[in-house]
Amino acid sequence: NRTLVSYCHRGIAALHGVNETKVCLCPPNYFGTQCQWQNQCISLTLQFIWRNLTSTHVIFQAIIMLIDEYGHVTPNYEQITYVHSRDCDTKFNIYLLYPNRPKNLTHKYSIRIDLFEKTILNYWQDSFCLASFICVCPLYKFGSRCYLKHSICQLSHNPCQHNGICVPNDDRIDLKGFTCICSQDYSGSRCENINNRIEIYLRDTKIQESSLLFIHFITAFKNVEHQRITLLKKVPYNRHGLTLYVSQPFNILLLQIPNGSYYLGILRETFMPSEHIHTEIKSQQRCLPISTLLNNTIINSGYLNRTKYYPLLCRQNRTMMCFYDNDLICICDLDRFSNCFSFNHTMNYDCQGHNYCENGGQCFQNNETCPTKSTCVCQDCYYGTKCQSSTRDFLFSLDPILGYHVKPNISINEQPFIIKISIVFSTIIFIFGCTNGVLSVIIFHREKPREVGSGYYLLVSSITSICMFIMLIIKFWQLILSQMFLITSRPFLNFSCVSLDFLLKVF
Repeated sequence: NRTLVSYCHRGIAALHGVNETKVCLCPPNYFGTQCQWQNQCISLTLQFIWRNLTSTHVIFQAIIMLIDEYGHVTPNYEQITYVHSRDCDTKFNIYLLYPNRPKNLTHKYSIRIDLFEKTILNYWQDSFCLASFICVCPLYKFGSRCYLKHSICQLSHNPCQHNGICVPNDDRIDLKGFTCICSQDYSGSRCENINNRIEIYLRDTKIQESSLLFIHFITAFKNVEHQRITLLKKVPYNRHGLTLYVSQPFNILLLQIPNGSYYLGILRETFMPSEHIHTEIKSQQRCLPISTLLNNTIINSGYLNRTKYYPLLCRQNRTMMCFYDNDLICICDLDRFSNCFSFNHTMNYDCQGHNYCENGGQCFQNNETCPTKSTCVCQDCYYGTKCQSSTRDFLFSLDPILGYHVKPNISINEQPFIIKISIVFSTIIFIFGCTNGVLSVIIFHREKPREVGSGYYLLVSSITSICMFIMLIIKFWQLILSQMFLITSRPFLNFSCVSLDFLLKVF
């Protein structure tokens, strides 16, 4: 009915009651019997950028409010549940109405946005009241007073498999919709798919010497340019292998030594999900630079003239798997033809302009649009998850010496050999040092050794040596446990960092 459709200017027409009276459902920025009047409001487009990607399982509740110059919250507000894996590229369009119609020109208004972490927020009586009319509900409840429950995401029948986190959709749009937040091993709308597990064994001695590797995933498309995703992986100490969990499709996997060679790891025409892949990186898989395959005359003859020789290179070199120049990387297929694609060798890794790495560190993400993991590559003399710590001012300290080697989230039995040796030596030094100090105190506490003035000095030195060994063992274990993420209290770590280092210098 075109007449019914055009009846409401900016709204949705409906028929009400037995008499089928025409009524209009108006959007927030319009009012009137036919939505013919425009409300005075603030139009806000909001997009969240989750920069700290150490954890992407965080669920935020955003409260957007309009407040006056006295700090009073107006009755019109909006709530948004933000899930990074679902809403990372979403722009939210919000309308905040002024409390009076027309707007009171004597008042000044501003926008206030409060963020709450829904999974760890402590609720009073099952909800949190931000104002007398604003309630922040737990994850599985909704409503103006949080009395209603989301039946779809109850813990008794979680629709997300493999311990996935179920997040209900906006109750104003869909009461049965939900989003699953999966662990790194699973993916899919219900976490039903096992991610591809790729085990890479490093056999080439040159690549074994590198502690960092760039992992390039290349995905080919029919009608559009290929997609490239680059990860940075740290090779575990004293190990010659990597394990990757991949959910996105890919056709080519390349390994790159920083400022060095490329290696062809995996080549496949079609991507198979939930696959367990084993691959070995040998010297034969190294991509050769074009300078070793063509003479300088051809290389300097121009881009188009040079690339004419590329289809023949794979046939002339039967064992070669790939080669590259300043603009391309070429793969030798089974028929010994070269398939080339553009590749930026000097890409600026700054996490799409949102580089949170400090002190000139480079930022790497596993996805350009919706990243779920990031890593910082630090400059010389800097370390830490954000390159926030420096060794420039250290003369001799445990932090820069052992901090690099401690592996987080694994037990002491699985720590590198150097950590185990350090534990043994520090324990032996502590036992012998304290034993020697106690015996020295017993000896110099007697009256006869103290008849000479140096006896008092030796007594005090024995006591301070005991204190020094106690401070040293406490500092050692505080460093080990904090690097293993067994101690995470920020106030305690700040206090121990200041006090222990000071006491060690004093004693």
